[in-house]
Amino acid sequence: MKKIILFLPLLALACSTATTAAQIPIKARPVVKSAQVVPTQTATCTITALKTLNLRAAAGTSSAVIAILEHGETVTILPHPDLGNWIRVRTPDSEGWINSNYCEGK
Repeated sequence: MKKIILFLPLLALACSTATTAAQIPIKARPVVKSAQVVPTQTATCTITALKTLNLRAAAGTSSAVIAILEHGETVTILPHPDLGNWIRVRTPDSEGWINSNYCEGK
């Protein structure tokens, strides 16, 4: 009888603090983002570098220079992954990457 008397308060405590599955919050799974592509609708921008701007084969200053763009030249912005200040552009002769800080109207 003593065992039952000691066991009943423990059982009551366990039942009162138990949570049902409906009470347990469900944590949302983190959304893994792949490289997001910046859409463009045939957007253009004008080169604002003082004299010239390097058109590069890939985003980054260590990438090969494939053409030189002149101040005031207009380029077409192409869809590209979000790579900070780097945008992919097309000229009449080539396609490549430039730093968007030197392109107005983006």
